[in-house]
Amino acid sequence: MITYSPVSDFAVEIVEDSYVGFAQPAGGGAQPCMVALVADGVPIAYGRAARFSPTAAAQGRRRGWCGFVLPGRTLAMGLGDSVQIRCAVTDRVLNQPAFDAAVFEQPGRDPSQISVIDMITLTRQGESCADLDQLVQFGLHHLHRHGMHSFLHATYQMFFGRDADNEVIDAWLHCDDPSAEVEVLLTGVIESDEYRAKPFRLLPGPFQSQFRYDRDLIDR
Repeated sequence: MITYSPVSDFAVEIVEDSYVGFAQPAGGGAQPCMVALVADGVPIAYGRAARFSPTAAAQGRRRGWCGFVLPGRTLAMGLGDSVQIRCAVTDRVLNQPAFDAAVFEQPGRDPSQISVIDMITLTRQGESCADLDQLVQFGLHHLHRHGMHSFLHATYQMFFGRDADNEVIDAWLHCDDPSAEVEVLLTGVIESDEYRAKPFRLLPGPFQSQFRYDRDLIDR
């Protein structure tokens, strides 16, 4: 069962039909925060603060991994006279957006044009690593903290659902500088035929279920 941390610091802005921002856990909690979009006391949407936020990263907050997206701005404005963003753990009001009639004039996306794979990809990509460099940072940290074998098995479990091949482990045993090979290994993994055969090829983020590296880096 996943537990969430209370919100300590918070910021939000409007991006199209969503509220986008960051929510930093109180006391440097290991688990992310959960925020809720509420209209007249009724929850419209929940957002887990487990995405990468450039704004949070620039401010040195959890290396950026405390961003959230709350969709449903138009729906919330239409259903309630009072719209709030709350901490889902403590129910504390974090922000009370002002009513904006212009929100009802924005064209929406035709849902019939979205495939099932597109929909799942859109759902998952928000909490994924945006590029290989982000994942390399976690890989290096895991390698230095837990050693070569743990790093290799974590990488293969994360991308392929199995332990690393013996030949890969043997090659790393004879490697002079394993740290220099982390990016090389990850590049080879995501360019492999085995990985390309998967329907969803996203780089796992630290709060996604398939992520296997140590997340302790976030609070350092």
